Amino acid sequence: GGNVGGQTVVMAVRKLALGENVSIGYEALVGLKLCAVLVPVAFIRCWAQHFSTSGSMAVAISIMAVVLVAALLGAGIPKILFMVSIDPAHATPIIQVVMDILGVCIVCVTGLLLLGPKAAAEQWKVH
Repeated sequence: GGNVGGQTVVMAVRKLALGENVSIGYEALVGLKLCAVLVPVAFIRCWAQHFSTSGSMAVAISIMAVVLVAALLGAGIPKILFMVSIDPAHATPIIQVVMDILGVCIVCVTGLLLLGPKAAAEQWKVH
């Protein structure tokens, strides 16, 4: 999430510096394109490493959520900072920290919702 958000921030800051519009919708579309590649790869990798199908789905859905949230925040945070007259370049460390924390939360919540508490604990248990 931090890398997606960081790259999105760089593009947003560049556009703001050039006086161009930063479109959160466009960045969400880019995030969806990334998901089109990352989600199937994540699912196949987990499944190939003998995760259950539901565990593989939980990982794939988590990746999709993290990428989309990172893309949206990566475009939104610099815009907000710019609107309140704060250098939008400060969004880079903000997005890195926020996505580190949100990424872990998204993975945990997705696992709990899709697998249930007992299955989630069993799925991540080291054998």
